[in-house]
Amino acid sequence: EYVMFVDSDDALAPGALESMFSGVDGEDLVVGGFIEYIGDIPHRNVTPDSSVSYKDDSLAAFYDANVRRNCEMLDAPWGKLFRRKTLGSLRFNERLSYAEDKLFVFEFLLQCNGIRTCDAVVYDYYLRPGSLGSDIRSDRHLAQMEIFLPLYSGVLDKIARRFPTSRKAVSLYHDDLIGRYVCRVLNILATRR
Repeated sequence: EYVMFVDSDDALAPGALESMFSGVDGEDLVVGGFIEYIGDIPHRNVTPDSSVSYKDDSLAAFYDANVRRNCEMLDAPWGKLFRRKTLGSLRFNERLSYAEDKLFVFEFLLQCNGIRTCDAVVYDYYLRPGSLGSDIRSDRHLAQMEIFLPLYSGVLDKIARRFPTSRKAVSLYHDDLIGRYVCRVLNILATRR
């Protein structure tokens, strides 16, 4: 009934599935917490503040309670349960090798009528040097941004229109797309020789 994604160099925390399924009542998405490791050293712990079910009219409150710095809980598909029926034909964009996971999560959020948060750490994320995500100054990265930005912009516009009462849903375009990605591209272009 649910699908979970796990990167090959990461790990599920002990009891992750039990924690995530606790209290689930047909929600389309379950968002759990994670510990980020740099090498093998724990760097930071990111979890929802509480275990809450957001359905229908309360979905806007999900964004206000869970959109944080750089959308850290929504950037990747790991640490989440996706209801298979809601996934339908949604797939990762194969033209992207950077931010395809974030785009996937936000496209899925548009399909959700119920989201549950789980305030437990369910995932161990290992940050490794040398990934495309760490190569943010290359021509390859800029080419990926050229594909990603219009797609992500369109998704954020739809989220803002669907949840106009959520301050954080409405501000995602400015705070995340412009503040994070467009400013990064401008900085790269401004500092290149």
